[in-house]
Amino acid sequence: MKQGWVKVVSWINENLFFIISALFVLSIPYSESFISITSGLIALQLFYPYFFKNYAGRILHDKTLWAFMSIYGFFLIGYIFCDHPAHGLYELRKNMFWVIIPPGVALTKKLTEKQFWIVIFLFIFAVSVGAVIASVKILLFDKLQLDDIRDATYISNIIYSLQVVFSFFILLYARIIKAPVFRKIKWPFIIVWCIWLFAFLNIQKSLTGLISFVFTAFVFLVWFIKQSEKKSFRITGVIFIVALFIVPAGYISYVAYNFYNVKNEMPPRDIETKNGNPYRFDFDNKMTENGHFVYWYLCDEELEPAWNSVSDYDVHDMNKDGYTIYSTLIRYLSSKGLRKDSAGVASLSKQDIENIENGFSNYIFYEKRFSLYPRVYETIWELDRYLKINDPNNQSFSQRIEYNKAALYIIKHNFWGIGTGNAKNYYNEAYQQIDSNLDEAFQFSAHNQYLTYMVRFGVPGFVLILLLILYGIHNKKGFNNFMVIILLMVFGMANFGENTLENHAGLSLFLFFLSLLLWHYPQKRISNQ
Repeated sequence: MKQGWVKVVSWINENLFFIISALFVLSIPYSESFISITSGLIALQLFYPYFFKNYAGRILHDKTLWAFMSIYGFFLIGYIFCDHPAHGLYELRKNMFWVIIPPGVALTKKLTEKQFWIVIFLFIFAVSVGAVIASVKILLFDKLQLDDIRDATYISNIIYSLQVVFSFFILLYARIIKAPVFRKIKWPFIIVWCIWLFAFLNIQKSLTGLISFVFTAFVFLVWFIKQSEKKSFRITGVIFIVALFIVPAGYISYVAYNFYNVKNEMPPRDIETKNGNPYRFDFDNKMTENGHFVYWYLCDEELEPAWNSVSDYDVHDMNKDGYTIYSTLIRYLSSKGLRKDSAGVASLSKQDIENIENGFSNYIFYEKRFSLYPRVYETIWELDRYLKINDPNNQSFSQRIEYNKAALYIIKHNFWGIGTGNAKNYYNEAYQQIDSNLDEAFQFSAHNQYLTYMVRFGVPGFVLILLLILYGIHNKKGFNNFMVIILLMVFGMANFGENTLENHAGLSLFLFFLSLLLWHYPQKRISNQ
């Protein structure tokens, strides 16, 4: 019996980090709470007696580890200038992963090559299963009463999209280099698997994830061309690179053409409804839906009673998106080429009525909800509205423009940064100074990691943080590891549209895999790249 316990303890000694890593990657797509728990275990394992006596000397000499951990020092120094201790403490807690994950990964016993690739496989598997679950929830969108398709994932939809992008490319990479575990998977299955991940990325409609995918794909294809010995493979790679930019550009142009291709001809001024009531035309308002002017053929005298007779929502009530039923109704009718009168309302199906009540301003947002088309259309609509009437409210893309304007104002007037926990007051003042039309309820900080660091730590602080990350990677010869390049591309591009390192799941994902790749990637494979 005693020998059995000795074997168990010995096995734990040899495999503790592997077990915790497996739990960590399995939790990443599903639970921020469990991410916190497993991150804590990664740090606590260092105090396990078997490891504790072995790492004390290593921590003093690992320059990469100190480079990463010192980034947390910027938050601590910034806290000295904090005017709101509660906000500052929140930011300190949120960013503690800088001093938890890197040492927990770096100082433990190195994974074997097989263990390393098992951890990678489990991550891709967990993300893929999560995508299946999210897809089922999207299919059951109406029954589950989701407010938005992007709410189908358990964590931030943008961070989850980055997990999907990272999984896509490391799956391909691992199979190409014939890594353990992956080399046993047949190519047809790998291709189907990748197609599924890409398809889900489109279903999820995260533009940040898709932009990250395109630029990471470019880098991946350049690497593939350089690695390929067969001329046919290199030609195929070049074709894919060309298509990588032509296809998205063509698709966006197609959606934009449908948006701006006006189908209405100038109507006679004396035209009337079937009931003999006059129409109203606002020729100064150029808003369109699917090429139909929204503020043409309006007959409020018929529209309001007609709608109130088919819906429990009054035409002046607010829908889930913060707009009145009236504004959503006239946009929806216009999207179908219907006039805004009793006949137009009578032409609506039961599903159309439910769509309007749920905030769908265009029938394509429901009928093409599994396509990327509505997401691109919505972004074009937001930009068009923003440029024409300078209204960014209730619009994801337009609001981001205002966030960035406010951030740039703060950076311009605070070269050395504002410190930790002071963002709210500075942003409030910035929105006033730039005369933003953004409602106070939507006045948030920049959704751009680079601008966020510049706001908090100033331009010098941002440059130093960037240099510390790059130095840490260089010191471990990480730029010779193509998986590190993939990770940097995925997050590097996403950081332009999101604070990925301000997010619980995003920062932990980035630091865990960066640390894993720098300290546990099989050395012999780096030398072969």
